[in-house]
Amino acid sequence: MSNVTVGEKIAELMRCRHWSLGQVEHYSGVSANYVGKLIKGERKDPGFSVVAALAAAFDVSLNWFADRPDPDADPAVLTPDEEELIRLYRAITDPKLRQVALNSVRLQAEYDQLQDR
Repeated sequence: MSNVTVGEKIAELMRCRHWSLGQVEHYSGVSANYVGKLIKGERKDPGFSVVAALAAAFDVSLNWFADRPDPDADPAVLTPDEEELIRLYRAITDPKLRQVALNSVRLQAEYDQLQDR
């Protein structure tokens, strides 16, 4: 189980989408003040309705918020961090730096596979 809080997950989603607290409130119906408190850790364990509203607004599953595998996840749908990685990679204009970035990701994937053995 991950030690990442709901507030940290919200902050990650906001960062990836470049959303403000006002936009989160607009799309989810959850007050910007409350979301801000979740992010700061001043509030913990929001109720199901809050998490459901946030998941719907960010277009992620409830399982994503709960750190559970999503059996219905479409592998063609990118997670927010995958979208951000692609956006950043596309911003690299130097071919050599692009290769360095790819090699770094490949090495990490190989390392992770070795750790899983």
